[in-house]
Amino acid sequence: PLTVSGVFKNSIQNISFDSVAVDVTHKRDIDQWEDGCIARVDIILSQKGTGCQLMVTASSTLDSKEKLAIQSMILVANSQCPDFADKVEGMYTLSRQGQGTGLELGITEVPDQNAKESCFNSTMTLRVGGEMRREGNADKMRVEFSSFEIRGDFSSSGDESVSCPCRPVQRIRPRPRPRPRIRPRPAPVEEPEPSGATFDLIVGLGTNTCLDSGDAECGDDSTHFAFLVGLGSRISSNFGLYLDTSYGRLYPDADNDTSTLTIMPTARVFAPFSNVELMAGFGVGYSSETTTFDHSYFGNNIETSWSSFISMKLSTGLVFKVDESIGLGMMLDYVIHVDETGEYCFDDECDDNDGDVTDLLQFYFMMKASF
Repeated sequence: PLTVSGVFKNSIQNISFDSVAVDVTHKRDIDQWEDGCIARVDIILSQKGTGCQLMVTASSTLDSKEKLAIQSMILVANSQCPDFADKVEGMYTLSRQGQGTGLELGITEVPDQNAKESCFNSTMTLRVGGEMRREGNADKMRVEFSSFEIRGDFSSSGDESVSCPCRPVQRIRPRPRPRPRIRPRPAPVEEPEPSGATFDLIVGLGTNTCLDSGDAECGDDSTHFAFLVGLGSRISSNFGLYLDTSYGRLYPDADNDTSTLTIMPTARVFAPFSNVELMAGFGVGYSSETTTFDHSYFGNNIETSWSSFISMKLSTGLVFKVDESIGLGMMLDYVIHVDETGEYCFDDECDDNDGDVTDLLQFYFMMKASF
């Protein structure tokens, strides 16, 4: 926040302002020797920010003490100005300036190069004096030499159309050259966006659970293990394309051996934050379920299988960043067997399936590595 101190001394009643607003404009230019100079400053001094305002605009010329020239000064003397009688209230404008008036900037250039917005900490000193006239009649108000100090953090807007203030002749250099930037404080450092595509490896180990679908029902205690490997390209910070392959088992306590396999191209979107990343994905591809029945007492085992190239996967996950290239987290995949008329095989004889097929819910503890 900005603070102001000083008294506006005049022939009617001295005023102490307690609020200040400052609008700074600097030259924005790709050429360093023309860039960054403070070209215009608009100041509003007021009583508690509501009224009794002194508005000053300084620009155009820098004198030997690095002061901008005052171009206009207006006093809005209303009922918020203490000890101003109604008969002297009104709007006063500067008609004559006194000696030594102007705005001392503290620094004459903003610290950032070719900046649309720039912040800096400084102390500006406003010196005013002369004569003001009230609009609507010839009443005059004498302004004695008054000084205000404005301290704090200033914000400046870049403008390509303004020109740098003129300087005294003895300060003109024979040829332009880059000037050092005075940086009162370091600018905040933003994390750079990933440049170009990166490659990701996702490895997950977790559980594989059977889900009922239509007439197809799962047996008791179906949950077993699942393993996933995903390799893909992170095209941008928010999108990537992957090929996910998962293998799992079901019914760990059954005599029969049931396995699942999915191979799916998957598109993922990401929402990165400082140390955590949310992700969601959608995939379409191949899926199969195979069950081997133990009929060894008949001399051989019997195998049934179902497979389809039109299965779908919905995926969501959460990754915590360990460093720039490694993340640890969790992921949940819901595998939906859309084409339930895929191929069904029984003991080496295959035909189209005519029934429903159970779905899968796979939960992984995962690691993601970027290259």
